[in-house]
Amino acid sequence: MVLKDFVEEFERFLDEKYREPMLDAFEGYPKKRSVAVDYQLLDAFDPELAKKLQENPDEMIAAAEKAVQTMKPLVFDDLRPLHIRIFNLPKNLETPIENLADDQLNKLCQVEGVIRKVKSSEFILKIARWQCTHCQTTLKTSTDKTNIIEPTICQCGWCDFKLIDKPGQSEFVNFQIAQLQETTDKKPSKKVNKLIEIHLEDDLVNRVTPGAKYILTGILRQINGKHKKVKINQQVKYLDIIHLKQI
Repeated sequence: MVLKDFVEEFERFLDEKYREPMLDAFEGYPKKRSVAVDYQLLDAFDPELAKKLQENPDEMIAAAEKAVQTMKPLVFDDLRPLHIRIFNLPKNLETPIENLADDQLNKLCQVEGVIRKVKSSEFILKIARWQCTHCQTTLKTSTDKTNIIEPTICQCGWCDFKLIDKPGQSEFVNFQIAQLQETTDKKPSKKVNKLIEIHLEDDLVNRVTPGAKYILTGILRQINGKHKKVKINQQVKYLDIIHLKQI
């Protein structure tokens, strides 16, 4: 199946199983910017699509959000799409924090833990505007989770761009970092409970409270970071959160 086919399948699924929540979201946008989708319901509707979502969540969530735009065109902007937030993963995707491993990178997973630290929210670049150094044409790109994506070529054939950093040119989104710790009932008491950093964006910002317990659905990612005591690079794992539920 190509991406277009996945978009059509998500559109069929959302229209059949989530018509009322979608209509509510369309009416409430942009104040309401998310629809929570039960993974188990998707799996019962289309097991192949659910399996693809497990293995390639970035592409599949993008397809689902494209399906939303197809259902209601000219409503959503690039910066604030209507998010599809997946929850209720099967047991085999529920992973203790200490067991999150390289073979789960960029895949869907579900963890449970207590929030230990929440940083202040900030703004991060979401839509970057660029200017061609040859003809001064402006273009825009959407950033991914870890990189600013530069245009590849201008309509004039030139391949050199500069980022326009003037106020009001590029667009930003709310972003927040917190720490999630393994709950004590998941580990022997003599062991130190594992921590992992979690990243929250847009309407998930300021939704977690230190000391509260949550079930989190997210995508395990990895970036290069600096060790605090030794000047070496190290691989740092974090969870890019899609859905959260306080328990």
